[in-house]
Amino acid sequence: MLKKYLNIHQPIKTYAGLFAFLTITGAVSATSNDDLRSIKDGSASNAKEKLPLKEMTGEALPAWRDMESALAWVVGPVDVHVLNHHGFRDSANPFFLSVLEPRIHILSVYAASHPGPDVMRRMLSDAIYPGPRDIFLTNGMWKGRRPHLVDLFGSDEAEWLEQRIGEATASLGHIVIRVEPGGDRYYVYVLDDHDENYLIMSDHGPFESQE
Repeated sequence: MLKKYLNIHQPIKTYAGLFAFLTITGAVSATSNDDLRSIKDGSASNAKEKLPLKEMTGEALPAWRDMESALAWVVGPVDVHVLNHHGFRDSANPFFLSVLEPRIHILSVYAASHPGPDVMRRMLSDAIYPGPRDIFLTNGMWKGRRPHLVDLFGSDEAEWLEQRIGEATASLGHIVIRVEPGGDRYYVYVLDDHDENYLIMSDHGPFESQE
């Protein structure tokens, strides 16, 4: 069945137990930024599990910013991973990805820094975890983004990142995950979000869920 679906978008009740775990392990502190350490409840329902997150990050220093590594021990492998913090440079750290081993990565993009070259390299790296993976972006390359990429990362990195975005499984649209009854297989649909008709632009799968 679809083992776990790591998602940042659906608000559910606060998961006090997990917050307590992270506090005990020193992953959060009274002086840390609430937004960057925010999480929400993980809930299970028959075929699949969901762990909604928000803006938590995976930077190593200071220690309270590395929420991802602390959470990785609790979550374990997942099938679908919606990147924390929109795929900003402080997200998707190597340890986090090596534990989760996602088959599908989804990025909710709204700025030129989403994702940065470092995050893209980590998502693509077979050294971090082996096996196939597909990357879906809600908004990859738009008119005028290239100059911003050059300003942020330099011309060589901007060119490399633009090429990788172009090679993504999908780089524009509303992304929907549909799970078969029983949770053994799932599909990814990319919808045209230019209007409220939401016509299907592409469909992908079926993907076999992890045991």
